[in-house]
Formats: sequence, C-alpha cells, structure tokens
Amino acid sequence: MAPSTKSVRSTYDFKTGGLPHTLDKWEQALPARQQVSPCLVAMYALDGRPRFTQIWPYASLDARSAARATAVQQGIWPPKGGPDWLTPTMHSQVFVPTAVSPLK
Repeated sequence: MAPSTKSVRSTYDFKTGGLPHTLDKWEQALPARQQVSPCLVAMYALDGRPRFTQIWPYASLDARSAARATAVQQGIWPPKGGPDWLTPTMHSQVFVPTAVSPLK
C-alpha cells in the first residue's frame, strides 16, 4: 500500500434488508475502483444501527477528490444500485495517522 497522510472513513446506514444487496453491489464494483485508489477496509456492523464503513487512504485530500472524480467520470463509482439500499444518513471523517501507524 502506498504511504498515506490522510485516511477517509465513510459510514452509511442500511435500509431494512439492505445488507446483502449492498455487499453484492460493492463486491461487484470494488475491483475496478481499486484500480483508481485502494480501499483499506470495507466492513459492516449489525450491532446498534446496521451500518457499512469503508476506509480509503490517500496522500492528500486533493488526491481523494481527484480519485473520486475519476471513478465517477469512468462510471465505476459509486457502485451501480448500491446506494439504493443505504439511507441518506452518511458520516465521513478524515484521519491523520500517528507516527507509529503503518499508513504513515
């Protein structure tokens, strides 16, 4: 994985019954999206509110914007039909790795 100075975490809430559909759509779209920028982790949780989280490392926030724009322009992201199973609630955060982080 390339060194990163920023990681962006996005968490989405599922609509009722949305987990299998979301996983299927992300699984189909992720290989092409990985060619634009690598996904560090994609995971889901069913405790509390059902949610889906993905973390993407980038060298900078400008690199993130460029990668997202490229993926959207190529039609490979967001996953086709994937957002249909998510609620409008989405939380994004930017993280900066500490000196001991392997993402540094």
